[in-house]
Amino acid sequence: MISTPFKRLPVLILLLLTSWYAIGQDISRVEYFIDQDPGTGKGVPISVAAASTLDQDFALDVTGLSPGLHKLYIRAKAAGASWSIPKTSIFFVISPNDNQPLVLKTDLVAAEYFFDSDPGAGNGEAIPLQKGNMADINWVANTDALDSGQHILYVRAQSQDGLWSPVLADTINVSDVVCSGPIADFTLDVVDINTDLNIQDLSLDVEAGATYAWDVLDDGTVESTDASFDTQFANRGLYPIRLTVTNPDGCSASVIKYAFVTDLDLDQMVTVSGNDSLLVGQTLTLTAPAGFSYEWSTGETTQSIDLTEDGLYRVFLSVDGFTLESETL
Repeated sequence: MISTPFKRLPVLILLLLTSWYAIGQDISRVEYFIDQDPGTGKGVPISVAAASTLDQDFALDVTGLSPGLHKLYIRAKAAGASWSIPKTSIFFVISPNDNQPLVLKTDLVAAEYFFDSDPGAGNGEAIPLQKGNMADINWVANTDALDSGQHILYVRAQSQDGLWSPVLADTINVSDVVCSGPIADFTLDVVDINTDLNIQDLSLDVEAGATYAWDVLDDGTVESTDASFDTQFANRGLYPIRLTVTNPDGCSASVIKYAFVTDLDLDQMVTVSGNDSLLVGQTLTLTAPAGFSYEWSTGETTQSIDLTEDGLYRVFLSVDGFTLESETL
């Protein structure tokens, strides 16, 4: 958090820019801008010594910025090359006398993708998305307008606050060769630490003799080549798992899903006090586990709620940025 809008502040930024250029090219220019893009080459220059990788501090001028959320963009270029897609970071400016707590609405409400060149936030191809604090979806990216060869696919999401995330990038190859490609897919459960994820392979169009590759953490290491696979984690967190399925003709497909691992004891259930059915004139109390913040389907935010009418009820339990949904009662 930046505590005042009236100073030049040193900000530690790790500039990992090598992925934007071919191997052997040194980064020669770096610039930043805040909130609005003034155009390539017109941002605030950052003095750097030419190198293939940069890791240094620089002074971020926040003079005149209004209190609230702002976006910092950094981009770079090598001699004779185009400017990179900007890397984005979000920071918050508050007045020195503002003692109000910072409340951010971080639910994802939109997502988009684009290839190779950034059309600007909000101008990419829309990805169908349901509002939530994380997204784990498959969608079809339209490659009809792409030439054969290698391209870069970029994806970003927008929060309820209207802020767009930094872009995530992956390299794809477009081929004119028609092949029978599988559709890689699997499901997994939200689990506690040291508990199997209950991974279920849902891949389609998989031919006899197809090969599987399960890459836990998406770090390039294949943990299993069996169609059936499961794993567990000793610490809570979000862990990427990539499945790649390759048919005998060489056509393959990959999908990444995220394992949500908690230490919240998911065996805890919403409990019902009193009778297990509601009679006229009676009150039924539903109680959620302790240690969370609560949002019931009735709109109440207390740990327990009293019911006097029949119906279906559920509660969202939130802690440390994670949200769990109870069964419907």
